[in-house]
Amino acid sequence: MRIGSPDFEKKGPTSLYTAVSAILKDLSLDAPQSLQVPADRMKLMSPYSLVYRTVKQHAGPIGGPVREGPVLDAYIYKMT
Repeated sequence: MRIGSPDFEKKGPTSLYTAVSAILKDLSLDAPQSLQVPADRMKLMSPYSLVYRTVKQHAGPIGGPVREGPVLDAYIYKMT
């Protein structure tokens, strides 16, 4: 799981990992199965990172097809 956030640069990765862990824990309370994500499977990044920009570039328009390119598999969600 990769998460791009503008807060990465403002608040730093440690506070963001703590926040994401708390959110996943809250979601697990209502889920039929636990939503635990091992720390080594979670990567937080800046929206200025190359990975984030590449995925965004190849994502295409909302609801449209993914453009050809190096992004093989991705789920893209906009959080507000």
